[in-house]
Amino acid sequence: QVVAMVAHDMRSPLTSALTSLEMMEEKFFGPLTPETEKKVASITASLNRLVLLIDEFLDLDKLRSKKLELEISEFTLSEMILEVVAGLEAMAGKMGVVIEVIAPSFDVSADKNRMRQVLTNLLSNAIKFSPKESTIVVSAKANAKYWSLSVVDHGKGLSAEAKKELFQPYSSSEASALAIKGSGLGLFICRWFTEAHGGKLEAKPNAKLNQGEPGTTFCLTIPR
Repeated sequence: QVVAMVAHDMRSPLTSALTSLEMMEEKFFGPLTPETEKKVASITASLNRLVLLIDEFLDLDKLRSKKLELEISEFTLSEMILEVVAGLEAMAGKMGVVIEVIAPSFDVSADKNRMRQVLTNLLSNAIKFSPKESTIVVSAKANAKYWSLSVVDHGKGLSAEAKKELFQPYSSSEASALAIKGSGLGLFICRWFTEAHGGKLEAKPNAKLNQGEPGTTFCLTIPR
């Protein structure tokens, strides 16, 4: 309860700071030097990551008290993917990683904010643990019954032991295998959001060795 309360109270000043940064990016206070623009983008990315961690704590509190409800709407999946990728470009650039999107245009019915949170978590992890000059591929596809979203990286991959506990909250294997510097809740909440939509989230090693490391594919599949 204390964590949830503190997390909730932290959201307001962070939102205010992000609003000011957006105004700076839009030149509301005057022109910025190229170096300042880079710094503002970096700060914005860091604060967005902090907001995501706060949301994870709040979501866990709602999950445990069974108060979290999905807000289903229809949206174009590829547009949501591009929004998330754009928000993480600064982080990817800092890590020397390229993000490639392969997603045809089609609409889905889902909780857009939750799906955005899932993709942000998966993509943030992929960026952190990918070697420099590698490519992360975000792809989407659909048929008459299901639609799916995949994030493929070329990091060290997962051991069998780590995979067993990967989606558990505060998992020690998650921390050691992925070296996550965060709440330890990200993948647990990603799986819960996916299953709340009647879908499933899986992690599997890549079939082919393309860029020096086998890497991992995270794939969520949801009924249409």
